[in-house]
Amino acid sequence: MRRIWPFLIVGILVAGVLWIGSLIDDLPSLGVPGSVYNTEENGGAALERWLIALEYDVERMEYVEWEFTAEQDALLILAPSTFFQAGETDTVLEWVRDTGSTLIVVDSGENALHRDLDIVMADEPAPASISPNQPLGNPPVTTLKPRGPAMVTTRRDVAVLAGTEDEPVVLALAEGRGMVYFVSWLDVITNQGLRDENNARLLQNLLSRVPQGGTILFDEIHHGRALPPKVPRKPVILSPLVAGIVYASLAIGLWALLSGRRFGSIVPTRMEVARRSSAEYVQSMAGLFQRGRQTGYILGHYKTAFKRRIAKPYGFNPRLADEQYVREISRFTTVDEARLLGLLTALSNSRPSEESLLRLVNAADEFAVEFEQQH
Repeated sequence: MRRIWPFLIVGILVAGVLWIGSLIDDLPSLGVPGSVYNTEENGGAALERWLIALEYDVERMEYVEWEFTAEQDALLILAPSTFFQAGETDTVLEWVRDTGSTLIVVDSGENALHRDLDIVMADEPAPASISPNQPLGNPPVTTLKPRGPAMVTTRRDVAVLAGTEDEPVVLALAEGRGMVYFVSWLDVITNQGLRDENNARLLQNLLSRVPQGGTILFDEIHHGRALPPKVPRKPVILSPLVAGIVYASLAIGLWALLSGRRFGSIVPTRMEVARRSSAEYVQSMAGLFQRGRQTGYILGHYKTAFKRRIAKPYGFNPRLADEQYVREISRFTTVDEARLLGLLTALSNSRPSEESLLRLVNAADEFAVEFEQQH
């Protein structure tokens, strides 16, 4: 039975990990078109870095409420991959009207903002190369190469910035004090498309109402980085079966707690009570140094101990350099300077063999004994 317990525990842990993993939602994909997290050709990572280089205050709108303030100057909604929730389009359009902000929507498909502002996508693709209809001169835009559908609208207050009246690809709408721009192809904002200088210039024209250093928001909420929906709390009601299981578990646990003999303080075993002797520690350290070939470290330790032993009666610093150390000893007593200096030099070997180590340690000990007997 004891052999089965480890496998049973491991099986329970693995099952628990798999169950918890199945409950965790996958993170939003980093390859969503238009997302600033996407560094592929259809991503928007380069656009974010470019706007930062132009000294705008760029923020990512993710895992927050769909709310806006007057301090925010522009919002970029780039190819949203999730649906707008009820009231979200009204919120953003009201913000544009009241604060005079700029909203730029770049999408080759229809979303709720298109429908709310009476704009639909045409079935036919736009011309391969077009020139701006309106003067886009800050900086100047010459030729655009849209790769997407044209737009259709019945509104009379729409300005066609690029394309024809029948097949527009860039539209501008005045909403209250603010402006809303629609672009019908994604290359304008993608990492690949920004290599076309005219695409970058078009974006600069659309952002011309944003002051230097103004705040530009990137909508990542509609790329899957939204707060979880709020679900009203419901009182927990246990079924009779679950209530019975809980009651039985509590009863069994209480009985085991009150009647079990294995509860209490841990009784140490004889092996835990017995302590190691000092000799065991010394042998262990010696074996460790021997296996690690730390002969240089051991020899350095013996050299330090040897110099302290010789200098102890005279009270000077034993950490002096070898030559200075020998001269300092000679000031206090008679000593064979050449022999002592040679011994210290030999003890300074950084990689002695084990035989040399033993020989030098014995030689240092003999010198110390002779020195102590003479003085």
